[in-house]
Amino acid sequence: MKSRFLSLILPLLLLHSLLLAPPARPETQTLQSITLQDRGYNNVTLRGLVSSAEFFLPGPGAVTVEGPSRFRLHYSHTDTLLGKRSSLTVRLNGVDLISTPLVAGAGAERWLDVPLPPRLVKNSFNRVEVVFYLRYADDEPCTDPYNPALWATVYADSMLEYGIGAPLALTGDLDLASYPMPFYREELGPEPALHLVLPPAPGATTLTAATSLVARLGQVSRSATLRPILHSAATLPDAPAIAVGPGSAFPWLSTLASLPLAYDGSRGQFLDPQGRPIPPEIGVLQLVPRSRGGELAMPLLLVSGGNEEGVRRAGLTLAARSFTALLNGQYTLITDPPHLEGLGEDEIRAGLFTFGELRRTSSDPTVRGRGEHSISVPFMMPQAWQFDNQQAQATVRFSHAAGLDERSLLTVVVNGTAIGSTRLGEKNATGATLSLPIPSSVLRPGANTLAATFDMAPEDDDPCDFAFDETAWGTIHRDSTLELPFAEGTPVLDLSAFAAPFVQGGTLRETSVLLSPSPDPAVISQTLTLAARLGKRTTSDLTYLPVTMATEPGLLPNHHLIAVGVPGTLPLLPALKNKLPLQFDETGALMLQNRTTELLAVQTQAPVGVLQTGDSPWHRGRRVLLISGTTAEAVGWAVEATDQNSLSGNAAIVTREGRVATLGLEPTRSEIASLPPERQLPLWLAVIAGLVVIAFLVATAVIATRRRNVQVGVAHE
Repeated sequence: MKSRFLSLILPLLLLHSLLLAPPARPETQTLQSITLQDRGYNNVTLRGLVSSAEFFLPGPGAVTVEGPSRFRLHYSHTDTLLGKRSSLTVRLNGVDLISTPLVAGAGAERWLDVPLPPRLVKNSFNRVEVVFYLRYADDEPCTDPYNPALWATVYADSMLEYGIGAPLALTGDLDLASYPMPFYREELGPEPALHLVLPPAPGATTLTAATSLVARLGQVSRSATLRPILHSAATLPDAPAIAVGPGSAFPWLSTLASLPLAYDGSRGQFLDPQGRPIPPEIGVLQLVPRSRGGELAMPLLLVSGGNEEGVRRAGLTLAARSFTALLNGQYTLITDPPHLEGLGEDEIRAGLFTFGELRRTSSDPTVRGRGEHSISVPFMMPQAWQFDNQQAQATVRFSHAAGLDERSLLTVVVNGTAIGSTRLGEKNATGATLSLPIPSSVLRPGANTLAATFDMAPEDDDPCDFAFDETAWGTIHRDSTLELPFAEGTPVLDLSAFAAPFVQGGTLRETSVLLSPSPDPAVISQTLTLAARLGKRTTSDLTYLPVTMATEPGLLPNHHLIAVGVPGTLPLLPALKNKLPLQFDETGALMLQNRTTELLAVQTQAPVGVLQTGDSPWHRGRRVLLISGTTAEAVGWAVEATDQNSLSGNAAIVTREGRVATLGLEPTRSEIASLPPERQLPLWLAVIAGLVVIAFLVATAVIATRRRNVQVGVAHE
């Protein structure tokens, strides 16, 4: 009896395992595979009537694609489907590959093999899209698109498998038109990495090229926090990377056989395809295919030239949105880089503006379909302003489809705060006007956004009215106006206003970074992180962020200045003594001064990062931000703190754990002596501030000491 039972159940178990497990790979086929999980994706659950997920996966690299390649989709879906009406579609690089019905009551995990035509497979990166169309199994003639029972899941062990052949003699499909892919892709997570290769001792021009192009990528990464990772020029990272510097700085350059523009190390010049020397001042941008053991594509983008001027031109090209949009092919020579004067400047002025002017369009934007749809209008505010007798005002002219449900609304939102709304009905269907005052509290320095959001529903909220998605529409007319009757005021430029004034009008055009003549690699890496943070606050076409290593005041540009580094390495730091509240002496001690005398001097046992801001001693009307620390590592903690919303005052101390103590202090006694009495800091307040700093630093030192004691104890054990 037992043997008979086993003979019945074992085939069923075997069949079940075959359905759940991916089919075995042919032994003779040379396959290269990559899972969604390998690229940082997690399981994705999709909801709704029509939903999709998009994945960017590396191609096979510099090899031919031969034999069977496939996408192995591991998925599941709700059991309560109307099977004959529900389907799954898979696309590769925008081309539909397969559409298959989803079986009602069979939503358990399963695998679907989708063959990939070799002609559609790209060697660099491939875009896979999975689209579910889900219908609910009930007796109604249609499906509620918002039913929570409509779901499907794509699992992270789904994979692409490439059948690979011989190495490619050519360069595959690498194209500068794809930039910034694959070097930056936001879909890889909230902190996508950007791998950069720099010379061992980069000069100010090379660093300017690097900070400018990183700031541009920071601008692209609006909803993510770009994380630059610095690598030495001696080796290349095991990932797509951007190398910035003159050709002579990279010892491996002349050994790359796949270089489209060869480099002659003996002459220090790049050669064109005919073997002729390229003038050294010409910028060179070229994509170099690389592979890891013949597996994954790891292209290298070389931002270079025969000298520093060539590097500058190449870097500026990648820092300009209008120029990168024109790139194509595997290489580009830059003879005329973006002009710095006037490019990308966003003028900030008061007045009456139409939405058409602000959106830079001559058409009336229209949205369609049920649910919420927004039309955005960007505008700029100065770093400080005041309204005398008038308030900012939005006058929105709109039209919409007839026959909307009475719950349909138009809501106007400024910087995430609703300032007013109106119901959509027959009386305001054509050319209606909604006038709303804009509270000063919702406005902010720099870039602002007004969003007009239509929320449209069919009459009686009929779920069967699928034609409603085509017939429902809402329009915001371009002659709608935004009135900004402000007068520029005196800005309060403390740390709470960061990134002002370094980002003004959406640009970096009046900001420079000051580094030591021989910056520590850790400080360079932290400066690149700062460049990404600043770029994220910009809207301009050009994100030019110059680096200076000036050792004399006369060499400094007439810019707002961000100084980055350990104090002892910055030759010009002593000139800031009368401008900043926290001082470093030659021993590395932090000193706080009040209006009459030195209040305290603390030598901490634990390193700390420091942020301070004050007036520039070199150029009237300019500001200085000092990002420093007691060690090079601690400088990085201060850089990280610039992304916090809790900063205030004109000084902040940052610990390894990211704890921040902010202070609002007058700079020094020589500065305060000239201030009127009402602006002088009371002695009692200075004493309290000093005690706060003492307590903070002592606590930090105690924690560090305990950590060392614990480590010593563990070592003795």
